[in-house]
Amino acid sequence: ETGKDPFDVAADLILDEQGHVTALYLGVSGDLDEEWALTQIIQHPNACIETDAFALGRGKPHPAPAIVAAVWAVGRAAAEADAIAVSIVQRGAHALARAASTVATGLRMTEGPVYLAGGAFESVPSLERAVRGELLRMLPGAAVEPVREEPAMGAARLAMRLAWGA
Repeated sequence: ETGKDPFDVAADLILDEQGHVTALYLGVSGDLDEEWALTQIIQHPNACIETDAFALGRGKPHPAPAIVAAVWAVGRAAAEADAIAVSIVQRGAHALARAASTVATGLRMTEGPVYLAGGAFESVPSLERAVRGELLRMLPGAAVEPVREEPAMGAARLAMRLAWGA
């Protein structure tokens, strides 16, 4: 316990490691009978839920379908101007943009492209608009763009350049 805001702890870690931190995770396993932990995480105002889990036939299945359904429902409610849903989208957009701008500033990459990737932007168009607006406010020299191809293709091209100088 440092007494610091969790965001600041994560940002300090990313800056200390010069951007070589790819992700910070808090995992909740469906094998454990600890739904209270997942409930607390989801209710936290800075929570961002991401999952690639699926039921493996043992323990409790991961709540991935419920999370996907919740994202869809929030997106639809936000599109219908529901005040709570709009607030959730705005808070999420601010948190995403704050994280991206902290990393970009720490790496001295405040100008140029910032790519928006992930299913949440497709499921909740207002999230993409809100993140774009927040990023442009925080990083005025940035060019915020959607990803135009699968990220794996870019990684493959980088690997080829490093391996063969192509």
